[in-house]
This record gives sequence, C-alpha cells and structure tokens, in this order.
Amino acid sequence: MRITYLNGTRLKRGFIAGARMVIQRREHLNRINVFPVADSDTGTNMAHTLQVMANSLFGVRDPALYAVARVAADSALEGAQGNSGTILAQFFFGLAESIGEDIRLTTARFGEVVRNAVDYAYRAIAAPKEGTILTVLRDWSESLRGHGKRITDFQELLEAAMIPARKSLGSTREQLRELRRAGVVDAGAQGFVDMLDGIVGFMSSGRIRELDALLPEETIEEHTVTVGTLEEIAHRYCTECLVESLDLDHDELRDALLAYGDSLIIAGTRRKTKIHIHTDIPSDLFGFVAQKGTILKQKIDDMHRQFRISHRETGDCVLVVDSTCDLPPEIIEELNIQVVATHLIFDNAVYIDKLGITPERFFEMMRSHREIVPTTSQPAPGEFLRTFDFLADHYREILYLGLSGGLSGTLQSARMAANRLNAKIEVVDTGQASVGIGLVARRVGEAIRDGASLSTSSALARSLLERTRLFLTVPTLNGLVRSGRIGKGQGRLVDLLNLKPILSLSREGKIIPVGAAVGELASWRRIIRHIKRFVPAGRAVEFAVAHADAPGAVKWLESVLSERFPLARPVYSIHGAPVIIAHTGLGTVGVACTVP
Repeated sequence: MRITYLNGTRLKRGFIAGARMVIQRREHLNRINVFPVADSDTGTNMAHTLQVMANSLFGVRDPALYAVARVAADSALEGAQGNSGTILAQFFFGLAESIGEDIRLTTARFGEVVRNAVDYAYRAIAAPKEGTILTVLRDWSESLRGHGKRITDFQELLEAAMIPARKSLGSTREQLRELRRAGVVDAGAQGFVDMLDGIVGFMSSGRIRELDALLPEETIEEHTVTVGTLEEIAHRYCTECLVESLDLDHDELRDALLAYGDSLIIAGTRRKTKIHIHTDIPSDLFGFVAQKGTILKQKIDDMHRQFRISHRETGDCVLVVDSTCDLPPEIIEELNIQVVATHLIFDNAVYIDKLGITPERFFEMMRSHREIVPTTSQPAPGEFLRTFDFLADHYREILYLGLSGGLSGTLQSARMAANRLNAKIEVVDTGQASVGIGLVARRVGEAIRDGASLSTSSALARSLLERTRLFLTVPTLNGLVRSGRIGKGQGRLVDLLNLKPILSLSREGKIIPVGAAVGELASWRRIIRHIKRFVPAGRAVEFAVAHADAPGAVKWLESVLSERFPLARPVYSIHGAPVIIAHTGLGTVGVACTVP
C-alpha cells in the first residue's frame, strides 16, 4: 500500500519501531564506542534517550502530527544522555520546530523538515565533528530532500535514502583517526542507522501489535575494541543537566561553558535547555549553571572509571556502595569501588552528592543559610539499574553494601534494580551509615582485590558488620525529628536540657539515642566511653572519623583512641559525610569502630 502522507499516528509508530531497534542493538553499540571517548556507553545512552521518548509516545492522546512531534522532542530532551543521545534529542526538537502546526507532510515537505532539523543539531554543538552521527544525519537528509521531490511514496523514499545513509556510515571509519585505528564505524552514527532500519523494517513488514511487545534478543557478533588510552580522555566527567529558565541565551551560555571543558552540546529552547559537557569540575559547572536557571535534572559519569572497566578482562567480583558510604576518594580509586550517588536538596535545588557539589561547598551553604534545612533524596532504581547493568557486562558477580534499610529506601531501590537483571547481584543491608559502611567496605574491597568471590566477600561483610559500631555526637536533634528518624518527644527533651546527644544505630539499622553530654568535649569523651564498652579488652580495633567543620575533634579523638586502645589503628578521617550532616547539622562528629 502506498503511503503518500505522514500523519501523527504514522510518525508515532515509526519512532517507537526505531527506538526498539536501537534498544535491541544497545550492546553492539557499546562495544564499538570509540569516539569521543572509549567509555562503552553510547548504546546505553542512545537506548535510554529513545526509551524515554517511546514510553512518552505511548501515552499521547492527541494524534495530530505536530502534537506527536512535540512530545517526542520534549521527552527525548528530558531523557537525553551522552553525546549521541543529546544530538538525537536536538534533532527531534528541530523536527518539531520545523513541522510547526502541520497536520500531515508530503514526501517533499518531509525532506525540507528533516534538513532543517539537521541544522538544529549542528547548531547545538560547540565544535561539530565530521565522521560522526552528524555526518550521517546530513547525508541522509540531503538524500531525502533530493528524492522527496520525485518520489511520492514514503516507504520508497525511506528505502532509497537508506543507501546513502549506510554509505555515509561506512565512511565514518575513515574520517576520524580514532575510528580508523579501531577499525569500527562511529557508534552514534551506527545507532542512528539502526533506528532508520527499525522504521523501514516496520513499514515494509511490521505489524502494529508488535510495537507493544518486547523484541527478542538479537545475537550480535562479539567485537571488543581495545584501542585508546586513559590519557586520551582529556576531561574525567561526562556531565549533563536540564535547566529551566525564563530566557537563557544559548550563545552566551556556550561561550561561558567552553571554559569548563570540551564536547559541549547545548540543546533545547531558551526556556528548557539540555547541557552536555566533559569536564573535570562538575561541581563548579553546576554552581555556574544554577545562577542561570533551575537545574531540573543532572547526571555525572566518571569516564576514567568506565574506561578502566571496559578495557580490562572480565573480573570475578566488584563492590558497589552508595555515596552515603564515607571513604576518602583515594581508597575508592585504589580498590575500584563503584559508587551510586545520593542527591542532596538545598533550598529546592538538587545536587549530586560529592561530585555535583563538594562537601566543603555544601557546608558553606549551610553556614550562610542557617534558616534553610537541607534534605536528601535516595537514588532511583534506574540509577542502580544503569550501574548494575554496566558492571554486569564486565564482572561475573556484584556485591552492593547499602545504607541501612532502617534509614532510607535506598536499599529497596537497589533491590528493585537487581531483580530486573539476569545477573549475579547480592544486596546487603549494612544496618550502617557513613564511616560505619566505609570501614567495612574498605576491608571487603581489599578482599575482592585479592580475588575473593561474591560468597566469600558477602560473608566477610556480614561478619565485620556484626563487629562494627557507629557513634555520632550531634548539635541538635531537630533535623532527625523533622525527617522522622527520631521521635518528637526525645528531641524536645534534649533541646530543653541543652544537651549534646550521642547517637548510634540499633541492630535494625535505626538511629537510637545512647546518651547525652553538656558541651562538645564532654560529648567526645562520651563516645570514647561507648567505644570502650564495645571493644573487648586486649583486642585490636580499627576506627574512622567523619566530621563537619570540627578538625579539632578529629585530632583529639585520634590521640585519645590511640592512648586508650594500645592496639587501635586509625584507618582514615574524612571531612565530609554530607548526607548524614544534612540530617544532623554542622558540628556533627561520627566515629566508627570495627573489631577486625
């Protein structure tokens, strides 16, 4: 049957069919991902972008062409991840803008609309590179515009345009040095051609009901790319955010953001803008962007870590924690511990813990705005799913040591993600927080580094957790009362008596008061007394200290612990623990101790 016009229903079905093909081909795209950095996530990013778009299109009530195009553009912008995902989102945005209020398109008009949309994609990029998805987009659009003037059937038009699209894809191998060296085509360009294949395949032989069914797994030939070095990744963090503003000037923004890194893409409108950039200082970047508008969403990927994992032999086991586990960055790096970030919320602005905002900046904001009470937000199941899915491609087993289930729903998010994957993942409720998790994670990380299996590592973690305690001295219970972690009655009594509460965690992982003292020094001494009761006489003990603006406490505690416990070993101290401090306030000091 000839298709002489494109309406909203046909556009919707085509987009969904194309998205499903990219999702099916995701792993292959990850394997050939070389440019701009070989971090093995192009397939994941494009699949996520198109999956968000497809899910939104399922709910479209208005079948008008312009309405479908607008939903596709808005949802792709919301879900855009990575270079290619953001470029695709901007292409869809250009498509919607060029369609305007049209209800249907002829082949000739479609060719013009697509060519205009490609111009939008080029304008979004600070330094466009040929030999990428951009080149294939342009060559495909030129073919559409040329053929559309004489071909009036959409199926025939799209099939004819596939020939130059595939030719353009093949030529990317020769246009970029990185691709030529690896012997692969550009992954983003391949993903776009895969999307076109899905659309053309559906038009020629697909059935409408198939769009509602999961596609079968495709058998893809293994292709491991080993080209590239860590040194070739100029900036460490792939950083993205969605910003809402009344009138954000993209040209001015582009000029300002180029000082923060490279691979800059600015997509969307002056009211809702998607920013993608590779940078070494995401916290500074977000600080600048927050002055221009409200940051709605943000994402930070550590490309150095992704590269190291992707370019190594498959490992036996890997350790994952969330960012409430307070460990020095050098220990996390040395032991290859993977971190899923919690979010900090301050005055309605959301920050990615420790990367999107440094602990020092967070505490400075708390000091300057004492009337504002910061809160936290657990990682969504999707964030754990993305981490577990990536790691499952490179490790046979995954162990997650999570924040106490008695304090947060973070553990449940991790379990939901683990249950969705066909991978060997064990989720352990530590019943701990902050340096209480950190001490255990360090020991387990060392064991995994030395070859311990999942079962051995899990058993070690559970054994250490039985012999680990965390004690906190906090300035007030107000934050914990507001969050529901401490009863109102306890909070009122402590405030009435002007006491410094001493807190610990119960065996169920809930915060419990274990004492109080008048004054900071007395509260630190009370912590020492609790540790003395916990540690059997003559036994060795390891300890770690976390503090917020209390360096004097650290020196005093380390000195007294070493004096009172001859076999004590200070493992580390950390100026941080933003998640804990958000609920307990500045001046909080935490000491964790483990009997090895």
